[in-house]
Amino acid sequence: MKHILLILFVLLPWTLGFVVAQTLHDNVWVTNGPVNSIAHSDHSIYLGGYFTEVGPATGSFVSVNAVTGSRDTDFPKVIGTVTTTVSDGLGGWYIGGYFTRVGNYARTNLAHIKADKTVDEDFNISFSGYSYIYALAVSQTTLYVGGYFTSIGGVSRSHLASIDLTLGTVTSWEPNPNSQVLSLLVDGVYSRLYVGGYFITISGSTRNRFASYNIWDGSLNSINPNLNSAVFAMALSVTGD
Repeated sequence: MKHILLILFVLLPWTLGFVVAQTLHDNVWVTNGPVNSIAHSDHSIYLGGYFTEVGPATGSFVSVNAVTGSRDTDFPKVIGTVTTTVSDGLGGWYIGGYFTRVGNYARTNLAHIKADKTVDEDFNISFSGYSYIYALAVSQTTLYVGGYFTSIGGVSRSHLASIDLTLGTVTSWEPNPNSQVLSLLVDGVYSRLYVGGYFITISGSTRNRFASYNIWDGSLNSINPNLNSAVFAMALSVTGD
């Protein structure tokens, strides 16, 4: 009976309509590991646990001065995980990952931070269901998005899509890899897009974990190294004259 009374005591304020406001203070410092005990005395909070550092909550995308090492506090805080970034060519950044908020704006896994360090209000691409962005690449006015998703911008696309940055909409290109895309690379010399990941088929053809597209028309080209494991990263080296 004691346990029942305790439960009712906790629920009673809710049943009477009293709601205690909860405010998340993002200026409180955080630890880099689990906290197992907390004590409060006067104006101090004492923390104990498996951590080695305590510092400001910066979010998962940070700008650091290369000379002084100081953090740019004007950068919008990202709530979640950032796994990939790519320059917009104008001093800003496109970021992708698994997050829900950037600065004061709700953003699901994809966002644009402009050169003035503000979130682009006009760039808001939606995802339905569980999604995770692993790779981004930009070619002129096209943003390529790779990861784990089945819908982007209200359009059915599996794991790989492109966005017209002028219109802010998903293009008609539909490569449809059968599994996750983990890496993207634009070759500006030969106008190609290289795609890596877990997939074994893409655009209706067998391409084991790596594929190459012609950017000018979105067609799959004949390059086929037939890799036997997933591609997580790529780099480009141009040799010869």
